Amino acid sequence: MSAGKDVSAVAAPQAPAGAAAPAKLQRNNLTLWDSVRTPDPAHTKPFKRSGGFEGTAINAVYLVRCATELWGPIGGAWGPEIISERMLEGAPIVAKDGVTVIGRELIHVLQIELRYPDGRVPAFGQTTFVGTNKYGAYTDEEAPKKSLTDAMTKALSWLGFGADVHMSMFDDNKYLNEVRARKAAQQKEAEKEAEKEPAAAAYDPDNPPWYASHLQAIQEAHNGKAASTAWTAAKKAAQERRDTDAYALLKEAAEATSRRLAQPASTPAAESTTSASTKAKK
Repeated sequence: MSAGKDVSAVAAPQAPAGAAAPAKLQRNNLTLWDSVRTPDPAHTKPFKRSGGFEGTAINAVYLVRCATELWGPIGGAWGPEIISERMLEGAPIVAKDGVTVIGRELIHVLQIELRYPDGRVPAFGQTTFVGTNKYGAYTDEEAPKKSLTDAMTKALSWLGFGADVHMSMFDDNKYLNEVRARKAAQQKEAEKEAEKEPAAAAYDPDNPPWYASHLQAIQEAHNGKAASTAWTAAKKAAQERRDTDAYALLKEAAEATSRRLAQPASTPAAESTTSASTKAKK
Protein backbone atom coordinates (compact mmCIF):
# COMPACT_ATOMS: atom_id res chain seq x y z
CA MET A 1 0.00 0.00 0.00
CA SER A 2 1.43 3.40 -0.96
CA ALA A 3 1.95 5.96 1.81
CA GLY A 4 -0.71 8.61 2.23
CA LYS A 5 -3.54 6.73 0.48
CA ASP A 6 -6.98 7.54 1.95
CA VAL A 7 -8.35 4.06 2.67
CA SER A 8 -11.66 5.47 3.94
CA ALA A 9 -12.36 6.88 0.48
CA VAL A 10 -12.37 3.41 -1.11
CA ALA A 11 -15.96 2.52 -2.00
CA ALA A 12 -17.45 -0.62 -0.44
CA PRO A 13 -18.16 -3.42 -2.93
CA GLN A 14 -21.68 -3.20 -4.31
CA ALA A 15 -24.07 -6.12 -4.83
CA PRO A 16 -24.85 -6.89 -8.48
CA ALA A 17 -27.92 -5.19 -9.86
CA GLY A 18 -31.07 -7.22 -9.22
CA ALA A 19 -29.43 -9.40 -6.58
CA ALA A 20 -31.64 -10.46 -3.66
CA ALA A 21 -31.04 -8.88 -0.27
CA PRO A 22 -29.31 -11.06 2.36
CA ALA A 23 -31.72 -13.45 4.09
CA LYS A 24 -31.10 -11.79 7.47
CA LEU A 25 -32.41 -8.48 6.14
CA GLN A 26 -35.55 -10.12 4.78
CA ARG A 27 -36.50 -11.76 8.07
CA ASN A 28 -39.28 -10.37 10.26
CA ASN A 29 -37.57 -10.19 13.63
CA LEU A 30 -40.88 -9.72 15.45
CA THR A 31 -42.48 -12.97 14.28
CA LEU A 32 -41.86 -14.80 17.58
CA TRP A 33 -42.55 -11.72 19.70
CA ASP A 34 -45.91 -11.01 18.05
CA SER A 35 -47.01 -14.65 18.36
CA VAL A 36 -46.53 -14.80 22.16
CA ARG A 37 -46.91 -11.18 23.31
CA THR A 38 -50.55 -11.37 24.45
CA PRO A 39 -51.21 -13.89 27.27
CA ASP A 40 -54.62 -15.35 28.00
CA PRO A 41 -56.09 -13.13 30.76
CA ALA A 42 -57.39 -16.29 32.44
CA HIS A 43 -53.77 -17.05 33.38
CA THR A 44 -52.97 -13.61 34.79
CA LYS A 45 -53.90 -11.87 38.03
CA PRO A 46 -53.30 -8.46 39.59
CA PHE A 47 -51.01 -8.12 42.62
CA LYS A 48 -49.98 -5.51 45.17
CA ARG A 49 -46.76 -5.34 47.17
CA SER A 50 -45.53 -3.23 50.02
CA GLY A 51 -44.49 0.25 49.05
CA GLY A 52 -47.48 0.72 46.75
CA PHE A 53 -46.06 -1.38 43.91
CA GLU A 54 -48.75 -3.17 41.91
CA GLY A 55 -49.13 -4.84 38.54
CA THR A 56 -50.15 -8.02 36.74
CA ALA A 57 -48.54 -11.45 37.26
CA ILE A 58 -48.51 -14.19 34.63
CA ASN A 59 -48.74 -17.83 35.68
CA ALA A 60 -45.27 -19.33 35.12
CA VAL A 61 -46.58 -22.78 34.13
CA TYR A 62 -48.75 -21.11 31.49
CA LEU A 63 -45.63 -19.51 29.97
CA VAL A 64 -43.89 -22.91 29.93
CA ARG A 65 -46.93 -24.33 28.14
CA CYS A 66 -46.75 -21.55 25.52
CA ALA A 67 -43.07 -22.32 24.94
CA THR A 68 -43.85 -26.05 24.77
CA GLU A 69 -46.44 -25.41 22.04
CA LEU A 70 -43.73 -23.73 19.98
CA TRP A 71 -40.64 -25.82 20.63
CA GLY A 72 -41.75 -29.10 22.22
CA PRO A 73 -41.22 -30.39 25.78
CA ILE A 74 -38.79 -28.51 27.99
CA GLY A 75 -35.37 -30.12 28.07
CA GLY A 76 -35.36 -30.84 24.33
CA ALA A 77 -35.00 -27.95 21.90
CA TRP A 78 -35.34 -25.45 24.73
CA GLY A 79 -34.80 -25.13 28.46
CA PRO A 80 -32.74 -23.43 31.18
CA GLU A 81 -29.08 -24.14 31.92
CA ILE A 82 -27.87 -23.08 35.36
CA ILE A 83 -24.69 -21.02 35.09
CA SER A 84 -24.18 -20.13 38.76
CA GLU A 85 -25.93 -19.64 42.08
CA ARG A 86 -24.90 -17.87 45.26
CA MET A 87 -26.13 -16.29 48.48
CA LEU A 88 -25.92 -12.53 49.03
CA GLU A 89 -26.18 -10.86 52.41
CA GLY A 90 -29.04 -8.40 52.70
CA ALA A 91 -30.41 -6.09 55.36
CA PRO A 92 -29.68 -6.73 59.05
CA ILE A 93 -32.13 -8.79 61.09
CA VAL A 94 -32.85 -6.96 64.32
CA ALA A 95 -34.07 -8.51 67.56
CA LYS A 96 -37.38 -7.56 69.14
CA ASP A 97 -35.64 -4.86 71.17
CA GLY A 98 -35.18 -2.96 67.91
CA VAL A 99 -31.44 -2.54 68.53
CA THR A 100 -29.59 -5.85 68.65
CA VAL A 101 -28.54 -7.22 65.25
CA ILE A 102 -28.91 -11.00 65.34
CA GLY A 103 -28.05 -11.72 61.71
CA ARG A 104 -28.57 -10.66 58.12
CA GLU A 105 -31.03 -11.54 55.41
CA LEU A 106 -29.79 -13.95 52.75
CA ILE A 107 -30.78 -13.60 49.10
CA HIS A 108 -30.54 -16.60 46.79
CA VAL A 109 -29.35 -15.50 43.33
CA LEU A 110 -29.44 -17.81 40.31
CA GLN A 111 -27.97 -17.13 36.87
CA ILE A 112 -29.21 -19.13 33.87
CA GLU A 113 -29.09 -19.21 30.12
CA LEU A 114 -32.33 -20.16 28.40
CA ARG A 115 -31.70 -22.26 25.30
CA TYR A 116 -34.18 -22.05 22.44
CA PRO A 117 -33.95 -22.96 18.72
CA ASP A 118 -32.54 -19.56 17.68
CA GLY A 119 -30.06 -18.97 20.48
CA ARG A 120 -29.59 -18.42 24.21
CA VAL A 121 -30.95 -15.76 26.59
CA PRO A 122 -29.18 -14.87 29.87
CA ALA A 123 -31.26 -14.06 32.93
CA PHE A 124 -31.10 -13.81 36.72
CA GLY A 125 -33.61 -14.89 39.35
CA GLN A 126 -33.56 -14.08 43.05
CA THR A 127 -35.53 -14.93 46.17
CA THR A 128 -35.17 -14.10 49.85
CA PHE A 129 -33.87 -17.26 51.54
CA VAL A 130 -33.60 -15.91 55.10
CA GLY A 131 -35.62 -12.81 55.94
CA THR A 132 -38.15 -11.29 58.30
CA ASN A 133 -41.89 -10.74 58.28
CA LYS A 134 -44.46 -9.67 60.86
CA TYR A 135 -43.90 -12.95 62.72
CA GLY A 136 -40.13 -12.58 62.91
CA ALA A 137 -37.25 -14.27 61.09
CA TYR A 138 -37.98 -17.04 58.60
CA THR A 139 -36.27 -19.39 56.14
CA ASP A 140 -37.79 -20.17 52.74
CA GLU A 141 -36.66 -23.65 51.75
CA GLU A 142 -38.24 -23.21 48.31
CA ALA A 143 -36.07 -20.21 47.44
CA PRO A 144 -33.94 -22.06 44.82
CA LYS A 145 -37.07 -23.26 43.01
CA LYS A 146 -38.57 -19.78 43.07
CA SER A 147 -35.33 -18.26 41.78
CA LEU A 148 -35.29 -20.67 38.83
CA THR A 149 -38.91 -19.81 38.01
CA ASP A 150 -38.10 -16.11 38.29
CA ALA A 151 -35.11 -16.44 35.95
CA MET A 152 -37.01 -18.52 33.38
CA THR A 153 -39.98 -16.16 33.21
CA LYS A 154 -37.61 -13.20 32.87
CA ALA A 155 -35.73 -14.88 30.00
CA LEU A 156 -39.01 -15.73 28.25
CA SER A 157 -40.14 -12.13 28.65
CA TRP A 158 -37.04 -10.96 26.72
CA LEU A 159 -38.28 -13.10 23.81
CA GLY A 160 -41.71 -11.47 23.96
CA PHE A 161 -43.68 -13.96 26.07
CA GLY A 162 -46.37 -11.95 27.86
CA ALA A 163 -44.85 -8.70 26.58
CA ASP A 164 -48.21 -6.91 26.70
CA VAL A 165 -48.21 -7.31 30.49
CA HIS A 166 -44.62 -6.11 30.90
CA MET A 167 -45.37 -3.11 28.68
CA SER A 168 -48.28 -2.21 31.04
CA MET A 169 -50.93 -2.78 28.36
CA PHE A 170 -52.94 -4.97 30.75
CA ASP A 171 -53.31 -1.95 33.04
CA ASP A 172 -55.72 -0.52 30.45
CA ASN A 173 -59.15 -2.04 31.18
CA LYS A 174 -60.39 -1.31 27.66
CA TYR A 175 -57.49 -3.18 26.11
CA LEU A 176 -57.84 -6.03 28.61
CA ASN A 177 -61.54 -6.44 27.78
CA GLU A 178 -60.69 -6.52 24.06
CA VAL A 179 -58.15 -9.28 24.72
CA ARG A 180 -60.71 -11.27 26.71
CA ALA A 181 -63.26 -10.95 23.91
CA ARG A 182 -60.70 -11.99 21.31
CA LYS A 183 -59.56 -15.01 23.34
CA ALA A 184 -63.19 -16.09 23.84
CA ALA A 185 -63.85 -15.85 20.10
CA GLN A 186 -60.72 -17.88 19.39
CA GLN A 187 -61.83 -20.52 21.88
CA LYS A 188 -65.23 -20.83 20.19
CA GLU A 189 -63.59 -21.13 16.79
CA ALA A 190 -61.25 -23.82 18.11
CA GLU A 191 -64.22 -25.77 19.49
CA LYS A 192 -65.95 -25.60 16.11
CA GLU A 193 -62.83 -26.85 14.37
CA ALA A 194 -62.52 -29.70 16.87
CA GLU A 195 -66.01 -30.88 15.92
CA LYS A 196 -65.06 -31.20 12.28
CA GLU A 197 -63.92 -34.51 10.84
CA PRO A 198 -60.11 -34.76 10.87
CA ALA A 199 -58.68 -34.68 7.36
CA ALA A 200 -54.92 -35.19 7.46
CA ALA A 201 -54.68 -35.83 3.73
CA ALA A 202 -56.41 -32.51 3.01
CA TYR A 203 -53.52 -30.45 4.40
CA ASP A 204 -51.85 -28.99 1.37
CA PRO A 205 -50.05 -25.63 1.75
CA ASP A 206 -48.31 -26.13 -1.60
CA ASN A 207 -48.14 -29.83 -0.65
CA PRO A 208 -44.73 -29.74 1.10
CA PRO A 209 -42.82 -32.97 0.39
CA TRP A 210 -41.61 -33.26 3.97
CA TYR A 211 -45.21 -33.46 5.23
CA ALA A 212 -46.31 -36.06 2.66
CA SER A 213 -43.32 -38.32 3.37
CA HIS A 214 -43.82 -38.22 7.15
CA LEU A 215 -47.57 -38.83 6.79
CA GLN A 216 -46.90 -41.87 4.61
CA ALA A 217 -44.34 -43.25 7.08
CA ILE A 218 -46.85 -42.92 9.92
CA GLN A 219 -49.74 -44.49 8.01
CA GLU A 220 -47.65 -47.42 6.71
CA ALA A 221 -46.08 -48.32 10.07
CA HIS A 222 -46.50 -52.07 10.63
CA ASN A 223 -45.74 -52.21 14.36
CA GLY A 224 -45.60 -50.02 17.44
CA LYS A 225 -41.86 -49.35 17.21
CA ALA A 226 -42.10 -48.24 13.59
CA ALA A 227 -45.09 -46.02 14.41
CA SER A 228 -43.25 -44.41 17.33
CA THR A 229 -40.15 -43.77 15.22
CA ALA A 230 -42.22 -42.26 12.40
CA TRP A 231 -44.16 -39.98 14.76
CA THR A 232 -40.99 -38.80 16.54
CA ALA A 233 -39.40 -37.83 13.22
CA ALA A 234 -42.60 -36.14 11.99
CA LYS A 235 -43.04 -34.21 15.24
CA LYS A 236 -39.46 -32.93 15.10
CA ALA A 237 -39.88 -31.83 11.47
CA ALA A 238 -43.10 -29.92 12.23
CA GLN A 239 -41.64 -28.26 15.33
CA GLU A 240 -38.49 -27.17 13.50
CA ARG A 241 -40.69 -25.51 10.87
CA ARG A 242 -43.09 -24.18 13.55
CA ASP A 243 -45.94 -25.55 11.45
CA THR A 244 -48.71 -26.03 14.00
CA ASP A 245 -51.27 -27.17 11.38
CA ALA A 246 -49.03 -29.95 10.11
CA TYR A 247 -48.13 -30.93 13.69
CA ALA A 248 -51.78 -31.34 14.65
CA LEU A 249 -52.66 -33.38 11.57
CA LEU A 250 -49.59 -35.62 11.79
CA LYS A 251 -50.46 -36.24 15.44
CA GLU A 252 -53.99 -37.28 14.42
CA ALA A 253 -52.51 -39.67 11.86
CA ALA A 254 -50.18 -41.14 14.49
CA GLU A 255 -53.09 -41.68 16.90
CA ALA A 256 -55.10 -43.36 14.14
CA THR A 257 -52.16 -45.66 13.40
CA SER A 258 -51.85 -46.52 17.10
CA ARG A 259 -55.53 -47.48 17.21
CA ARG A 260 -55.11 -49.60 14.09
CA LEU A 261 -52.11 -51.44 15.51
CA ALA A 262 -53.92 -51.98 18.81
CA GLN A 263 -56.68 -53.96 17.11
CA PRO A 264 -56.18 -57.75 17.30
CA ALA A 265 -55.14 -59.07 13.91
CA SER A 266 -56.44 -62.42 12.71
CA THR A 267 -53.67 -64.94 12.00
CA PRO A 268 -53.62 -67.54 9.19
CA ALA A 269 -53.65 -70.27 11.83
CA ALA A 270 -56.75 -68.85 13.44
CA GLU A 271 -58.44 -68.48 10.07
CA SER A 272 -57.58 -72.11 9.22
CA THR A 273 -59.00 -73.34 12.52
CA THR A 274 -62.18 -71.37 12.00
CA SER A 275 -62.57 -72.69 8.49
CA ALA A 276 -62.01 -76.29 9.60
CA SER A 277 -64.55 -75.90 12.39
CA THR A 278 -67.11 -74.54 9.93
CA LYS A 279 -66.55 -77.48 7.57
CA ALA A 280 -66.91 -79.96 10.43
CA LYS A 281 -70.29 -78.46 11.35
CA LYS A 282 -71.41 -78.81 7.75
